[in-house]
Amino acid sequence: PNVEKYREDIVAAVSKGTGLNVTIGAIEPDWRGFLPRLVLADVRVFDPAGHEAIVLPVIDAVVSWRTLLHAELRLHSLSIEGPRLSLRRDKDGRISVAGIRLDDRGKGDSSLADWILEQREIEIPDAEIGWFDEKRGAPPLALTQLHFRLRNEDYEHQLGLSARPPAQLGTALEVRAELAGASVRQIQSWRGRVFAELGTTDLAGWRAWIDY
Repeated sequence: PNVEKYREDIVAAVSKGTGLNVTIGAIEPDWRGFLPRLVLADVRVFDPAGHEAIVLPVIDAVVSWRTLLHAELRLHSLSIEGPRLSLRRDKDGRISVAGIRLDDRGKGDSSLADWILEQREIEIPDAEIGWFDEKRGAPPLALTQLHFRLRNEDYEHQLGLSARPPAQLGTALEVRAELAGASVRQIQSWRGRVFAELGTTDLAGWRAWIDY
């Protein structure tokens, strides 16, 4: 009850956990069984330079009691509805989401990516993603009707992704992965398997983004 009174504390916990400045427009409390549930509206994430990078209309977060054990935010589940995001790999191979770097090859702060790997389940339905690969010099790739799910259990990670690629590349794209790793700072030590399935497609058309 009266969760709005604690909005500043919640914002501080999210900002500390992700390593980024975050603002929240409104919070609606609820319960999922014995776990507290928070529906967040108008969530804005700012990059390290202070520029607004990501706007998320609705986030449905179920908080885990592990938050008390770790003294920082841990989520039982996180659902982010319908985001529109851009992912970029620069010429040095560093990947960023909406201008926020996920891996700076050990030179920067990977708090956000590592925080994501510590949450039990993350789901992103009905998203649109733009992929810009400067390292390959590839043209922009837009994926629509994208559904993503990530499950983490200690150092084991399972992810699934389905999306609709541009019409000239095919009818459907599905990717599944089973990975093992502790931190994106040691991404070279990760191991695992990745599976990809395409609907009716033009394999030659994908050569701009994939070597095979």
